[in-house]
Amino acid sequence: MSTSGCDPAGPAGAGVISLKEPHAYAARMTALALSFPTMRYADGVAPWDAVRLSRWLRSGAPGHGAKCAGQFLLGVWNPSTRWRSGKFDLHEALGIWDHEHHAAFLAWVRAPWWP
Repeated sequence: MSTSGCDPAGPAGAGVISLKEPHAYAARMTALALSFPTMRYADGVAPWDAVRLSRWLRSGAPGHGAKCAGQFLLGVWNPSTRWRSGKFDLHEALGIWDHEHHAAFLAWVRAPWWP
């Protein structure tokens, strides 16, 4: 996972995650992201690149639901990083997501995992 020009707030390298199987986790993150309809064409989803996704979320391109979905994904990827695109707010997301977004989120909640 490339983190040059690291996006997370804080010291350079704060978004670096050491993984034994980075490709497997990246593929899982892509699959999770694609389960949210508004993330299907988001930058940084396929292939998975958390820094690019965070930049896309700040670009003004995504709508409110996509921004919430992206913040959720970044929280799964690295919950301890203070992403510049903002922190996931469950109440905000549940208030604006449609049925498909709720279903994608609930599928993860039923069997949560983290890289």
